Amino acid sequence: MDRERPPTEPELAAALGPAAGPWTNIASWAVTTYGIAGKWDFSGKETGWAMRFRRSGRSLLWLFPRPGSVRALVVVGPAIYEEVRSLGLAPATADALRDAHAYPDGRWLYVTADSEAVVADIRRLVALKSPPPRRPRRSSPA
Repeated sequence: MDRERPPTEPELAAALGPAAGPWTNIASWAVTTYGIAGKWDFSGKETGWAMRFRRSGRSLLWLFPRPGSVRALVVVGPAIYEEVRSLGLAPATADALRDAHAYPDGRWLYVTADSEAVVADIRRLVALKSPPPRRPRRSSPA
């Protein structure tokens, strides 16, 4: 993917391949649950483009397209860390949480969304970080 511009829908679909399903699942959930559309951000030469979902100025979630996979980043803050540990996470998510370095703002949890269980974990982590509004929201303009 080109550094000068974010990927187009066809480029994204081609890069993701079978991981387009988890990508769409997570992104559409963010839109319908929080009313937020992701915005593309170039994260650097190593990581490339990422879609960032923000609410009230806070990052809820980042999605990184990879060839054939999706990598998600959720920062698990100190206020919810113990609750997250007790969630009964999928093994891949639990391993990522265990291995995540603790920073002052929380643990940066990177996980590959390669199963329905991990996708469900990503949703639960985001919902703990920022509880969904009581009423469904309309998508904000991108």
